Amino acid sequence: MDAKTRIILGSIQEFLETAKDAEGKNRLKSSITMYFKVIAEACDFFIYSKILKVPDNHKERFDYLRKYDYELNEEVYTLFNIYRKTYSQKVDAADLVIIKNGAEKILKRLGISEALKQMAKEKRD
Repeated sequence: MDAKTRIILGSIQEFLETAKDAEGKNRLKSSITMYFKVIAEACDFFIYSKILKVPDNHKERFDYLRKYDYELNEEVYTLFNIYRKTYSQKVDAADLVIIKNGAEKILKRLGISEALKQMAKEKRD
Protein backbone atom coordinates (compact mmCIF):
# COMPACT_ATOMS: atom_id res chain seq x y z
CA MET A 1 0.00 0.00 0.00
CA ASP A 2 1.59 3.29 -1.07
CA ALA A 3 1.69 6.56 0.87
CA LYS A 4 -1.14 8.23 -1.06
CA THR A 5 -3.43 5.26 -0.50
CA ARG A 6 -2.65 5.41 3.22
CA ILE A 7 -3.49 9.13 3.27
CA ILE A 8 -6.83 8.52 1.56
CA LEU A 9 -7.69 5.64 3.90
CA GLY A 10 -6.66 7.72 6.91
CA SER A 11 -8.98 10.49 5.75
CA ILE A 12 -11.82 8.03 5.32
CA GLN A 13 -11.28 6.71 8.84
CA GLU A 14 -11.18 10.22 10.33
CA PHE A 15 -14.31 11.32 8.47
CA LEU A 16 -16.13 8.14 9.56
CA GLU A 17 -15.28 8.76 13.20
CA THR A 18 -16.35 12.40 12.95
CA ALA A 19 -19.60 11.44 11.17
CA LYS A 20 -20.48 8.94 13.89
CA ASP A 21 -19.66 11.47 16.60
CA ALA A 22 -21.86 14.13 14.97
CA GLU A 23 -24.62 11.57 14.43
CA GLY A 24 -24.48 10.64 18.11
CA LYS A 25 -25.00 14.31 18.98
CA ASN A 26 -27.93 14.55 16.53
CA ARG A 27 -26.06 17.06 14.35
CA LEU A 28 -27.68 16.09 11.07
CA LYS A 29 -25.96 18.52 8.71
CA SER A 30 -22.54 17.80 10.18
CA SER A 31 -22.98 14.04 10.06
CA ILE A 32 -24.36 14.13 6.49
CA THR A 33 -21.42 16.30 5.45
CA MET A 34 -18.90 13.93 7.01
CA TYR A 35 -20.53 10.81 5.55
CA PHE A 36 -20.43 12.45 2.14
CA LYS A 37 -16.74 13.22 2.65
CA VAL A 38 -16.32 9.48 3.28
CA ILE A 39 -18.04 8.84 -0.06
CA ALA A 40 -15.88 11.41 -1.88
CA GLU A 41 -12.68 9.93 -0.43
CA ALA A 42 -13.88 6.43 -1.33
CA CYS A 43 -14.32 7.63 -4.91
CA ASP A 44 -10.84 9.14 -4.81
CA PHE A 45 -9.50 5.78 -3.57
CA PHE A 46 -11.18 4.08 -6.52
CA ILE A 47 -9.95 6.66 -9.04
CA TYR A 48 -6.43 6.60 -7.63
CA SER A 49 -6.39 2.81 -7.98
CA LYS A 50 -7.22 3.24 -11.69
CA ILE A 51 -5.00 6.17 -12.76
CA LEU A 52 -2.74 7.07 -9.80
CA LYS A 53 -4.32 10.53 -9.64
CA VAL A 54 -6.71 12.12 -7.17
CA PRO A 55 -9.36 14.49 -8.56
CA ASP A 56 -9.08 18.19 -7.71
CA ASN A 57 -12.81 18.86 -7.33
CA HIS A 58 -16.29 17.34 -7.56
CA LYS A 59 -16.60 17.93 -11.30
CA GLU A 60 -13.37 16.11 -12.03
CA ARG A 61 -14.38 13.32 -9.65
CA PHE A 62 -17.69 12.82 -11.49
CA ASP A 63 -15.92 12.94 -14.87
CA TYR A 64 -13.61 10.10 -13.80
CA LEU A 65 -16.45 8.12 -12.25
CA ARG A 66 -18.48 8.38 -15.47
CA LYS A 67 -15.46 7.07 -17.37
CA TYR A 68 -14.48 4.22 -15.05
CA ASP A 69 -17.72 3.15 -13.34
CA TYR A 70 -20.93 4.72 -14.61
CA GLU A 71 -23.11 2.87 -12.08
CA LEU A 72 -21.01 4.18 -9.18
CA ASN A 73 -21.21 7.66 -10.69
CA GLU A 74 -25.00 7.53 -10.72
CA GLU A 75 -25.15 6.27 -7.14
CA VAL A 76 -22.75 8.95 -5.87
CA TYR A 77 -24.48 11.72 -7.81
CA THR A 78 -27.79 10.86 -6.15
CA LEU A 79 -26.09 11.05 -2.75
CA PHE A 80 -24.36 14.29 -3.75
CA ASN A 81 -27.75 15.92 -4.26
CA ILE A 82 -28.73 15.03 -0.71
CA TYR A 83 -25.38 16.32 0.61
CA ARG A 84 -25.89 19.63 -1.22
CA LYS A 85 -29.07 20.17 0.80
CA THR A 86 -26.80 20.79 3.80
CA TYR A 87 -25.70 24.08 2.23
CA SER A 88 -28.98 25.93 2.64
CA GLN A 89 -31.91 23.58 3.10
CA LYS A 90 -33.42 21.63 5.93
CA VAL A 91 -32.28 18.03 6.22
CA ASP A 92 -33.87 15.28 8.25
CA ALA A 93 -33.03 11.91 9.74
CA ALA A 94 -34.13 10.14 6.54
CA ASP A 95 -31.47 12.07 4.58
CA LEU A 96 -28.86 10.95 7.11
CA VAL A 97 -29.93 7.31 6.81
CA ILE A 98 -29.67 7.45 3.01
CA ILE A 99 -26.20 9.03 3.07
CA LYS A 100 -24.90 6.74 5.83
CA ASN A 101 -26.20 3.59 4.12
CA GLY A 102 -24.79 4.83 0.81
CA ALA A 103 -21.37 5.37 2.39
CA GLU A 104 -21.36 1.91 3.95
CA LYS A 105 -22.42 0.29 0.68
CA ILE A 106 -19.74 2.09 -1.32
CA LEU A 107 -17.02 1.26 1.23
CA LYS A 108 -17.92 -2.43 1.00
CA ARG A 109 -18.28 -2.40 -2.78
CA LEU A 110 -14.85 -0.85 -3.28
CA GLY A 111 -13.14 -3.10 -0.72
CA ILE A 112 -12.34 -0.16 1.52
CA SER A 113 -13.89 -1.67 4.64
CA GLU A 114 -11.33 -4.47 4.43
CA ALA A 115 -8.49 -2.04 3.65
CA LEU A 116 -9.39 -0.02 6.75
CA LYS A 117 -9.30 -3.18 8.87
CA GLN A 118 -5.90 -4.08 7.40
CA MET A 119 -4.55 -0.61 8.08
CA ALA A 120 -5.81 -0.71 11.69
CA LYS A 121 -4.18 -4.12 12.18
CA GLU A 122 -0.86 -2.81 10.81
CA LYS A 123 -1.03 0.09 13.27
CA ARG A 124 -1.49 -2.32 16.18
CA ASP A 125 1.39 -4.59 15.09
